Amino acid sequence: MLTQGPRLKARTAAVVLLLGTLVLAVLLSAIPVARSDAPIVITNPDASRTVTWTFGSSQNLTLQNVELAGGRAILPWQAQTVAWTSPDRFLSNRSVGVNVTAGATGLELVSDSTNHVANGDFALPSNWTFSNGTTGQVTAAREAASKDAMFLYNTGTDWDTFDRLTNWTWSAPPSTCCGISPDPSNKVQGGGSMRMTMNITSTASWVSALRSGTVNWSGWDHLAVWINATDVSPPLSFNITATVGASPRNTTAIPLTRGWNEVAVDITQLGTSQERGFLQNLRFRINGQNVPTTVLYFDYATLGTPHQLDETARVTQGIAKSRATSASPGSGYLSFDWSWVNVSGVVLADASSSLTGSSGTFDVPFARSVLPGWQHFGWDVSAFSAVTGSYTLSFQFRVIVNNVSASHANLRIDNVSLEWPNRGNGSYQSNPVNLGLASEFGNITWSALIPTGTSAVLRVRSGNGTITSDGSWTPWRVWTSEGQSPAGLAAADHFQVWVDLNTTNASQSPILHSMSLDVRHRFAAGTVVSDPFVAASDFLRWRSFNASLDASPGTTIAFLAGDGSSLAPVPPSGSLIAIQGPQLRWRADFGTVDGLRTPALLKVQATYEFLGPTDHIRLSAPGPLNLEAGQAVDFTAVVMDAGNHTVSASIVWTTTDPTGTVSNGGRYVAGSVGTWYVNVTVAGSGTSASARVAVRPASLAFGAVLYPSLLAVLVVGGVYSGYTLWTRRAFAVDDVFLISKEGRLMMHNTRRMRADRDEDILSAMLTAILSFLMDFDREENGDLRRFQLGGKTALLQRGHNAYLAAVYSGRVPRWSEKDLRRFMDDLERRFGEVFAQWSGDPHDLQGLKEFSDRFVSRLRYRPMREGRGRAS
Repeated sequence: MLTQGPRLKARTAAVVLLLGTLVLAVLLSAIPVARSDAPIVITNPDASRTVTWTFGSSQNLTLQNVELAGGRAILPWQAQTVAWTSPDRFLSNRSVGVNVTAGATGLELVSDSTNHVANGDFALPSNWTFSNGTTGQVTAAREAASKDAMFLYNTGTDWDTFDRLTNWTWSAPPSTCCGISPDPSNKVQGGGSMRMTMNITSTASWVSALRSGTVNWSGWDHLAVWINATDVSPPLSFNITATVGASPRNTTAIPLTRGWNEVAVDITQLGTSQERGFLQNLRFRINGQNVPTTVLYFDYATLGTPHQLDETARVTQGIAKSRATSASPGSGYLSFDWSWVNVSGVVLADASSSLTGSSGTFDVPFARSVLPGWQHFGWDVSAFSAVTGSYTLSFQFRVIVNNVSASHANLRIDNVSLEWPNRGNGSYQSNPVNLGLASEFGNITWSALIPTGTSAVLRVRSGNGTITSDGSWTPWRVWTSEGQSPAGLAAADHFQVWVDLNTTNASQSPILHSMSLDVRHRFAAGTVVSDPFVAASDFLRWRSFNASLDASPGTTIAFLAGDGSSLAPVPPSGSLIAIQGPQLRWRADFGTVDGLRTPALLKVQATYEFLGPTDHIRLSAPGPLNLEAGQAVDFTAVVMDAGNHTVSASIVWTTTDPTGTVSNGGRYVAGSVGTWYVNVTVAGSGTSASARVAVRPASLAFGAVLYPSLLAVLVVGGVYSGYTLWTRRAFAVDDVFLISKEGRLMMHNTRRMRADRDEDILSAMLTAILSFLMDFDREENGDLRRFQLGGKTALLQRGHNAYLAAVYSGRVPRWSEKDLRRFMDDLERRFGEVFAQWSGDPHDLQGLKEFSDRFVSRLRYRPMREGRGRAS
């Protein structure tokens, strides 16, 4: 029968100390050392280590779409904004649209944007009718270069603008002063005027500006010039003088008033029309008496004839309307651009537009003021253009003139448009919009332009799937004012938008610019990858993978593991035996089909086996352990660690069979009849195993039964003849050990010459003796025990304060037990007090080894005579 070896007894201090040390080592190795930069490694009792990754920190982990929260790895929230910021985005999601369209800046009501005016930009010389005034002086025509309509009235001619004075010189009597010069600032128009500085003394009555060359005024009967007299006290007057041949001519002097005034001069006083064609020495003369120095300015002289005119020109186009529209405002609209080119010298220049239909003519004036550049004009024609039929669009230009100066009135018309938009209420409804995953809704924000007379209403609802009639869809939430507010929608994977656009003015539309909805859901997928972990150098093999996770319905975590070069799927609780080598890397793939839920990974553990220290011995034999005396059996002993991994170690064989033997190879030869133990011990440790054997008497041989007398004679003779030789050579005391009660070695003596070369033998012997001492202390009767020790016989004697062990080679004689007992008594008498108080200091045991030489070196031990002193 095979059993485990004897356990350590608590009262044996050495064994307790050894066990305490081993237990402490195991406990210390099992304590996890938490490091922020490495997984936790725990040593298990079965020669394995468990590597644990926790999720309080992302060190040694690579996270993609995964966050760590509360010591768990989870899929984080992903915030998104579904934004429709252009009309195309609305229309691309449209399910229903009534009277709505994509405008330039947003979703708006549909209108008829057709321009019913043909060639409204005058790009072509067609479609329009141009009618001049009755005398043909006010005209209407298309300007080909500028491509617009032009109303024109121009009479007279510009004679001199006085921007330059190349033809003028100062001319006056000698007693006068001063001269003429150009002036760029004090002027009526153009680039400047002629400045005259003058002083008329009492001996003179005039000064003048002389025009060089011949002047032809034959085609005109009046000249108008602008004069600015800065001082008219004493009085000043203006007239024109010239010569026709040798004959001097002059006009009637006209009194001047202060400031800029247009002065009209009748030039017929200078001669006939033919004579006015050859005027010489023409002067602009200022007349006065005793005039102190003063300044006058001349500007913009024109030639003309007296005019009285009231005439109108027209531009018209006929328009056919085939569809009736509403008479409400905004249903019909006329617009165009206009620009004055110049207006001067006229009593009135007036323009208007009119639309004539079955309801009458409606006329609206425009261009009442002279403004620079192009101006836009528009008016609502809804009320009198609702019915179908023929309409005439007309532009009228009227000019009234009553003067003698040059007159100008020029007006342009362009970009004429007549529209009947006829807008009505409309609505928009989107398809159910897929968010991909169930999502929570945050704020909704919308922006709209809502003119007076219009309104916009936004509705939104949420639900799961595209069947809006099922029970998951919420009622519509309604907003009537733009801005931002909480959506207040139940979490879902779809939402839907409904917009109402309303107007009471057919020319106006509310415009929905944009709509955005803030949502959030968990990332659909994420990954955690560990950095490579390398096991300790005593690594044997990877064993298992275990993950602690929480995967609610709709969520998953799948694992892969490998040596780092490649990864293969592994269950949350699976085997890692396929991974070769000490390096391990794992990956966790997170997934969810429910955006409101996330799987959670709490812990990942991987366990590997390692070669640990000696833990136990597996002792076995090939057959039953019931032998006859003299029979042999071969035992096999395998030293193992706690994980049943084979450990390489030296072992020592012993047996309690007093006459049996056990070899270093484990062959046991039965000796004495009885029940005995065959023991095997790991050298240098207390690890052992035992097998119990039953030995029965050997069966008698046939010759021994027939001839007992003869056998007895032979035996007695052999014993007698060899006694002397045996006693001298058949046995020897090889080693003597003295061990304290606490299990400490006090003395060792040997007959071997170089005991220091046999340290392994010495260690194995001492270990076996200590192991036997554990069993020896449990026996209540007898002070001496015998056991086999690797082919030798060990005798163990207990004293009051120590143990004495003697190791014999050869067959031990019967008196050896008595000699050992006597030697123990002598040791106690000589050194007993020292043994009882020994502190462990070798110096306290001086003379002990020399005393033991008397036992080791002699065939028989002779005890000390009574009365000899004890050691001090």
